[in-house]
Amino acid sequence: MDRQVYNILEKYYRNECSPEEVRMLMSYFNTESEQELLNYMMKGFELEKMDFNYDGADKETLDAVYAKLEEQVRSIDVNASPKLRRLWSGIGIAAAVAAIVISAGIYFYNNGNNEILKQVQDDVAFKNDIAPGKNAATLTINNQGKMITLSAAKSGVIINNDKLTYSDGSVVDNHHPESGSGSRNGKVTMVIATTPRGGTYQFILQDGTEVWLNADSKLEFLSDYRNKAQRVVKLTGEAYFEVAKDKVHPFIVESQGQKVEVLGTHFNVNAYKDEGGIKTTLLEGSVKVNDVILKPNQQAILRGSSGVNVKEVDANSSVDWKNGEFICSNEPLSSIMRKVERWYDIEVVYATEDLKNRTFDGSFSRYDNVSRILKTIEFAGTVKFKLQGRKVFVSK
Repeated sequence: MDRQVYNILEKYYRNECSPEEVRMLMSYFNTESEQELLNYMMKGFELEKMDFNYDGADKETLDAVYAKLEEQVRSIDVNASPKLRRLWSGIGIAAAVAAIVISAGIYFYNNGNNEILKQVQDDVAFKNDIAPGKNAATLTINNQGKMITLSAAKSGVIINNDKLTYSDGSVVDNHHPESGSGSRNGKVTMVIATTPRGGTYQFILQDGTEVWLNADSKLEFLSDYRNKAQRVVKLTGEAYFEVAKDKVHPFIVESQGQKVEVLGTHFNVNAYKDEGGIKTTLLEGSVKVNDVILKPNQQAILRGSSGVNVKEVDANSSVDWKNGEFICSNEPLSSIMRKVERWYDIEVVYATEDLKNRTFDGSFSRYDNVSRILKTIEFAGTVKFKLQGRKVFVSK
């Protein structure tokens, strides 16, 4: 076994591996999932306990490592582990155990005090780390002059004519059970849905259209479109739309001089003001962006008054955020970190401007703490990160 694998095993034990490193271990040990990899290692530890005698210190190390792996087994989502081709032959349980015991032992005892043991067992918490975003949003109903904070325990809200309910059927705002969207008694009002940095939420409009708002976004719409010729909404930020079909009443998304018109389809609009342009990506059906018709897997880009440019894309990568991922394909660091800033509610500071232009490929989960995201990017070896409070400092 080469030194690189030893190093990655040590990182894996400490829960600091990037997704790519986990895949490497899975392939090296001839396992098809992370669950199988952990079970493989734990079986090795059981054999070690039966076959060898350890002094007190070694036994403490082995027990602690075993407990840590057992904790990781309980946390693994077996359905999320990727299936890999078996590229390398397995090296046997004994070698796997020896590698982890050696690497864990180095970490424990080279430091020469028992406090390190507790530190290693707790390091999964990543002290001073920042948790990922969550379900968070508010609704402002203009004619009522009040803001409703939506439950973080729920993921979506349905805008009914006479009441607001969560997608699980429970009523919004328990203190005012008859609180509606403002359209009772024939009155139609403007409703403003807002997500903060570090927040996301789903909104089901009165016509059945479903909208997922990304972090730091705002959607303005009417409480009732039944007597309107068009269903017009205004977007700032980013949203994914699944528009209810209605050939008589077109659905229109307005954002910073762009107008997307549809009858019923699935598409994503990225209209953050700091992105330097508006990107509209079509997944299903057809849309008209200003005067340009898009087909599935096409993206329209509007920058200022330069007109709409269209390019072929993998549309699914544009809705990675909705699916709980960050997917990067030759993407500048500055673009990646703007997404990270919004989702983790942090500020990124670059040591030099040229760092912003370094490009990266890969993917990572939006459910990870920010430290795991940063370590994944760091693994490429071209940048380093330092987390202080809610600021991330980027250097060479």
